[in-house]
Amino acid sequence: MFSIAEIIIDKLKKMNDMQREWFYGGIDRLTQEELDDAKKILEQWDREQKEKTTLHILKEKEIIQEERNITCCFSGRREIPIEKEKKIKKLIKKEIKYAIKNGYKIFLSGFAEGADLLAAETVIALQKRGYDIVLKAYLPYKKKKVSERVKKAMEHCQQTWAVQEYNTRGCYHQRNRYMVEHSTLLIAIIDQKEGGGTAYTLNYAQKRDLQIHKIYF
Repeated sequence: MFSIAEIIIDKLKKMNDMQREWFYGGIDRLTQEELDDAKKILEQWDREQKEKTTLHILKEKEIIQEERNITCCFSGRREIPIEKEKKIKKLIKKEIKYAIKNGYKIFLSGFAEGADLLAAETVIALQKRGYDIVLKAYLPYKKKKVSERVKKAMEHCQQTWAVQEYNTRGCYHQRNRYMVEHSTLLIAIIDQKEGGGTAYTLNYAQKRDLQIHKIYF
């Protein structure tokens, strides 16, 4: 019991003063209830540290060529008319199935509302039909709030990465670069304007010699 408590107190040195003061009353006077509460605090602390570590892994994530060769990323417009979603999903499904036939198994989505979400939902639908494919989320920052639709889709991700913890200037472009750098195929869902972040991603993908398949709506 004492060794566990000592570990907890060591962890609490990195936490707030109130929590440390609570335990510094003496290890030998810790009750089982207090120890149980301490374990919960420690577990929460560990979860937070793990999340912070995950946020930085994307910046340092090694590009493994074998994995990159079977990875496809999505990019596209956020503003997509509801009445066009069904048609666009059919086109996305056609492109994904073509990619699968050509050996692609990993699909990256930025999980923004619009094209990213439609693509992610299409991957999930194919997974449910038995396709052996993986969905991963590449986020620009650790979002505190997302829509229920996005939250539900993200539950199907094998991994969730974030560029950084907070929304700062340039984090979306940085996220898009990471997706391109870890892929060899880009499926872009765009209108005739091809502006904004999607245009940036398309240009970067061209510089990196990715295959680019465009879906117009």
